[in-house]
Amino acid sequence: MKSALKIALFLTSFSFTAISLHSAEPLSAQQRIEAAVQEFSKKQPAGGVAIAVIYGGGEGGYRREVYTAGHTKGPASPAPDEKTTFYLGSVTKVLTSTVLCKFIEEGKLSLKDPAQKFVPKWVHVPKYDGVEITLENLATHTAGLPRDAGGVKRPYHYEENDFYNWLNHLSLRSKPGTKDVYSNVGFGFLGLILANVAGKSYEEVIIENLCQPLGMPNTRIRFTKEMEDNRPDFFDPRGKFVKASCCSTLPALGGGGAFASNLDDMSRFLAYNMGLLGTGIDSLLPMLREHRFTLGGNNFQCLGWYNNPLYKGGSVMIFSKNGAIDGASSFIAYVKESSTGVVVLANSNSGVVGLGKEILRVLNPETGIQKKPTP
Repeated sequence: MKSALKIALFLTSFSFTAISLHSAEPLSAQQRIEAAVQEFSKKQPAGGVAIAVIYGGGEGGYRREVYTAGHTKGPASPAPDEKTTFYLGSVTKVLTSTVLCKFIEEGKLSLKDPAQKFVPKWVHVPKYDGVEITLENLATHTAGLPRDAGGVKRPYHYEENDFYNWLNHLSLRSKPGTKDVYSNVGFGFLGLILANVAGKSYEEVIIENLCQPLGMPNTRIRFTKEMEDNRPDFFDPRGKFVKASCCSTLPALGGGGAFASNLDDMSRFLAYNMGLLGTGIDSLLPMLREHRFTLGGNNFQCLGWYNNPLYKGGSVMIFSKNGAIDGASSFIAYVKESSTGVVVLANSNSGVVGLGKEILRVLNPETGIQKKPTP
């Protein structure tokens, strides 16, 4: 599928010679991005970063530049590349919400459906003063659920019944639909519901309904051979090696953060969300971008995605999602109006959100949106 699209790849490798931001000659967008990546890398005691910058246009619907820095397995190792496997953490949530939209379009469920409809009869999804949790509440962090599930007595062996038993004894913190409380367990529950509707595992649901249509062969929970062959080491913010894996509530709640991927696959996922691939599931994009809950000011919660200002004044808005687990961090974002986007994947807990936004600011000056900027 990739060869048919003939994606134009601009691959940039880095020496670590600093580029002066005060050069007499104006720097190109690539030079400014390269400088930002190098500066970011200098502050990382271990690990590395792989970045894809996506532009609308070109053969196949988009162009891509790849920037890499740092290391895959410690100081003597090479930098990551577009095949390196990274844990996505909470970026998994926008995979989950995309398939939610697909199931809605297919008439399998509705955003207004109560979660109670999709669990065994012996399970009692908690209510707040009689108000039920809906699928929209789960997909917008407004269900009144806590950030993470409790009752994890056997880490990494948390089964559906463990979650259901915990849910049966839970009291909601707020009335569904009234308050935004970021919840991994809410999206994990949503992924479980998708699996129940399909009669398959959550991973199978995402692969069949999203990864296969978009051509993402190495976006998985259980690693493919290629993913395993390209698995890096993972590091904490101090540069200490950690045994990264996700998550303690697997396999029950993978929808909150269980997937891993690489830059190739996530470039395609971002291009899809920017409307640049021309796939059979492009009809889902308006549903994914719709504002569902106002977080305050010019900040909005969509289905999985956030739509927030890139600058304080709100002159440029980005759709974004980030993720982090022990030893890994990720960020994916785009500006719809200018057809520019960025994927940042790291094998360390690092400031990838700041780097990703800095890159988007290079491409989208505060003075106004540039239409399809020329790098």
